[in-house]
Amino acid sequence: MFDKLFGKSQNETKSVHCEVKGTETTIENTVALVKIDGVIALKNFNNPSVDFDSKEIQSMDKPPLKFYSELVVPEGLKPVFGRMFSIINDEDEIEHSTAIMSEEGKKIYSGQKLFPLMEHIKNGVELLQIPPSMFFAVVDTEVSLKNKSCENWHTDFKGLGRKYRYKKIFDEKRERQTFGMPGILMPGYDVAVGDCSQKNPNGTGYMYKTDGSFKPIELCCNESAVSFCKKNKAIVYYNDFLNNGKLRVLTPETESINRNLQNSYLFRSSNI
Repeated sequence: MFDKLFGKSQNETKSVHCEVKGTETTIENTVALVKIDGVIALKNFNNPSVDFDSKEIQSMDKPPLKFYSELVVPEGLKPVFGRMFSIINDEDEIEHSTAIMSEEGKKIYSGQKLFPLMEHIKNGVELLQIPPSMFFAVVDTEVSLKNKSCENWHTDFKGLGRKYRYKKIFDEKRERQTFGMPGILMPGYDVAVGDCSQKNPNGTGYMYKTDGSFKPIELCCNESAVSFCKKNKAIVYYNDFLNNGKLRVLTPETESINRNLQNSYLFRSSNI
């Protein structure tokens, strides 16, 4: 009765999806992601101890080593990796974002990030620096998310900074595309996305002409962003930490594109 008279509560839980598995979850499963510069394998030190007050790892034969936070290590990988810690070279210039991950999705993502490091850890490496050219983001167990309000869904959520920006769409064109044949961005159009792949060799390319002006917007998740795109004829941009930190887009066609690409997560951003 109250919903009919007054509309939905601002604090109503919204059903969204895990960005790793595509399964249904809730907005409360928003996690912080952080770009790091290195990892520390505690098990490879001689008699180590962890001082969380000074954020240092101390050992018998090494000088104290500063760390940023402890990494999420899935149970199945703990015999190989033990406890792992992250390093950020300049903590005044930390790069953060957020994503929605179920508990299982968080384990899968964390395992995917650690797995390429396995041989180094097995070989006794204590400190492994990530090459500057490599974007390496992990779940951040250190930072606290802040209270925010979604401008589209009008619901409260936890987040960091302003993740999303948008541009208004002035015009749109569609063309048939074939996998292996690159599409051509027509003059005057500044964004192109599509759903062509090996799984969908005959697809559709979408070209958009925008107003060229970025506007910040507070949105709680990709689902809300796609809803905003549909209602307002817009393209939403953000740096996607699950795709190497690249600037990618969400559009009114995002769900259709991902369905045709057979992606489990239907709100995955598109490369531009």
